[in-house]
Amino acid sequence: PKPVSTGCNVVYTFKTGFHGLRAIKNPQDVDKFLREWVKKYRASYAGFDLGQKTLREQLVAFQDANILVTVAGSTSFSSLNLGQGSDMVLLSASYDRKYFENSIEVTMSMMAYKEHVNVKDLAPILDKIAERRRCR
Repeated sequence: PKPVSTGCNVVYTFKTGFHGLRAIKNPQDVDKFLREWVKKYRASYAGFDLGQKTLREQLVAFQDANILVTVAGSTSFSSLNLGQGSDMVLLSASYDRKYFENSIEVTMSMMAYKEHVNVKDLAPILDKIAERRRCR
């Protein structure tokens, strides 16, 4: 990926099945919300279960990504595929957040949840990122 500080192309990564770090119970609701959210900015969107995509498919999706929305645990490390100047929204207050908070390449935002991600709480986080990134 190329360094970029503008744009609102979103990639959403999650895992289904057993997940040791409080898997979200409504990944499809988040997917649906993000598909609609990117339309406001005429941006691209890719959302997928990491276990259902090949590494090549994942890397292709990340080539144009400016914003990653992801869950905690090993899934959040997919952010290592982002280009410098990207944003990441971590859906959890996870132990690994310290790693991402100290990144000089990616700006991290965090949203805690219990079992279900409330997309109404996610919207203002993404809107603030879009404003900073000057998305139209």
